[in-house]
Amino acid sequence: MIAIRAQFVFAFAVMGCLLPYLSVYLEKQQGLGRDQIGVINSTQGIAILLSPIIITALADTRFDARRLMMAIFLLSAVATLLAANVEGFLWIFVAMAMHSLVFVPVLNLEDAIHFGYQERRRSASLPVVPYHRIRVWGTIGFIVPSAVLYVLMNPDFGLGLTTRAALFAAAMFAIAGAINTRMLPDPKLRQRPAQQADPDARRLPTFRALSALLHRPVLVFCIAMFLAQVSQAAFYGFFPIYLSELGVADQWLGPITSIGVVVEIGYMLAFGFLLRKFGLKWLMVLGIGTIVLRSLLLAAWPAVGVAVALMLVHGLAVIISHVAPQVYVNSRAGPGFRGSMQGLYTMLVMGAGRLVGAPLAGVIAGENLADLRTLFACAAGLSLVAALLFIFAFHDTTTSTTSDKSEASGVDDEVDEGSSTADT
Repeated sequence: MIAIRAQFVFAFAVMGCLLPYLSVYLEKQQGLGRDQIGVINSTQGIAILLSPIIITALADTRFDARRLMMAIFLLSAVATLLAANVEGFLWIFVAMAMHSLVFVPVLNLEDAIHFGYQERRRSASLPVVPYHRIRVWGTIGFIVPSAVLYVLMNPDFGLGLTTRAALFAAAMFAIAGAINTRMLPDPKLRQRPAQQADPDARRLPTFRALSALLHRPVLVFCIAMFLAQVSQAAFYGFFPIYLSELGVADQWLGPITSIGVVVEIGYMLAFGFLLRKFGLKWLMVLGIGTIVLRSLLLAAWPAVGVAVALMLVHGLAVIISHVAPQVYVNSRAGPGFRGSMQGLYTMLVMGAGRLVGAPLAGVIAGENLADLRTLFACAAGLSLVAALLFIFAFHDTTTSTTSDKSEASGVDDEVDEGSSTADT
């Protein structure tokens, strides 16, 4: 389990290097317009549409997920180093598209390795570790670069490096992640010789995953989360520039973002409790409602204090965007298509959402603070529609049943992680 936790640390450290600094690097060091930044941010959406379903399908069939992950981390290091050493919109676009294409599937592979390993432990009657207690190590990993880069970028320490340093740091964490893949456990179950093969195993895992996603409650879930992802593109792509417009120095971008990530640890560890307390449906409503409130306040009250204070609720937005969906999707997946189910969700919901949201956000963001306020107001409206979909259209008795069963037994394994309820 140590290697799995470390893999989450390194993967999120790469993101912790890029997310708070990349947009500001593109605007200040590269001199790009916000519409161009939006297009570059959309490379992640393009990549999510293309690569996760292919990579996770390979991992579900004959390829070793650990070797795939090693290649991903190494290629990510090459891409970020390239982005740090080229100039101009076209070359930056190519470099970041390369990074996105190879790195986007890594979280799906990590999820598949974790869920597969836990299923193997469950089949051996060994205790399992809930997903959110592993995913919290990614949250910790996201924080690490902000401390390192604060020192490197702070002129008071005699270094005063630009945001370009964040790209080099991302490459270093990616190399460390590639090395760590050598210690990961094999996630695949070994079938007993006398065990009958599942007739559905002859079908491609992607088609089985698509069939599960088209089940009505899962489909409603995906539509609502697609709208939420379009809305979230405004925050992830332009919140650092919003802070910069408010006069925040570059070296503080990471630490301010990390405030939300530190608080996120508490939300992450409380995920099982929150799920049992509110149920999946109302937890999603609560989280998306938080996104609505955050966006409205950023639009209506542009002040550094407000922006920093809003990071205190960022963790709730994260768990309903990046933890609850993975757990819910896994609860709807069977043993032969867990990775494909995660990959397909990522492609159709997160990828398509960001592909639509990032360029649209870049156009609305304009060239000044007033345009950014308009952007966040639009994001609030879209998130509100997503919340209403959950309130009035999402009904899944399976998740409430398994959640109640988990609570009754005292097992903190949200939505009966690893169960085969997907086929119902």
